[in-house]
Amino acid sequence: MGLLLSSQACRPSKQWMLRLAVNSRACGLTFRCTRSATAGFAGMRTRVNSNVRSQSGTAMTNLIQQVHDVRSRLVRVLQCGHSHLACLRLWSNFVRMRDGNMCVKCECKRDLAAHHIFRKSFLSNAQFEPGNGITLCRKCHKQVHGGFNGKPDMGLPMDAQGGEKAEDISTMLEFLVAKSRQHPDLADEWYYLSDSTLGTISLLQGFDATMRLDASRIEQAYIIWNQAPSTLRDAVLQPNGFAPFRGPLLPGIHIIYDESL
Repeated sequence: MGLLLSSQACRPSKQWMLRLAVNSRACGLTFRCTRSATAGFAGMRTRVNSNVRSQSGTAMTNLIQQVHDVRSRLVRVLQCGHSHLACLRLWSNFVRMRDGNMCVKCECKRDLAAHHIFRKSFLSNAQFEPGNGITLCRKCHKQVHGGFNGKPDMGLPMDAQGGEKAEDISTMLEFLVAKSRQHPDLADEWYYLSDSTLGTISLLQGFDATMRLDASRIEQAYIIWNQAPSTLRDAVLQPNGFAPFRGPLLPGIHIIYDESL
């Protein structure tokens, strides 16, 4: 058995941050690499590029202007301290319009809702941030909210109650990253996440809250979220002769546990 640390170049559309998963066995813990996809949202990725290509130049220009207008209104009502309901409606309108008024999972265009990727009860400060929203139809929205949907006990380990659905969060963030790369100049406007939100995500993974990567904000959130917490990662690296990393593993760096080595 052994641990292989490797780095390989890969195209942006194929960049997978591999994360360590833990399985209990009678002899102790073993580790394997997994991708962040879940069965429920695995179909998202294949539709991103086709959806963008289907937009004509004029239609895309109009969409950009419409989304910008809604985004500007949302910023104004938040700054003026309007009601929670007014802010939520504008945030929801913005997310659905940005996503082409289509469910990102099944492409349904009816009964749409803007879903909070990080639940309001979990990251309340992020509830009106553009990068924390994604469009789902009623059926898919109900699916992602299946299981525990109450207020989380913050004294328990993250997702111990099953409400946060960490793997679904990874896949939804990945979808937004892919979308944001179609319009990189708009990435930090349409998919904005605040310093506070990025800091909280970093802390949850065991990193410095002030750490920032050379990437858009939504990409930073995805890279940081879509890997093992630093304490678990270092617990694997150090016994196998590797120095601990100070920050997250960047795309293209893989940690692989292989019993055949």
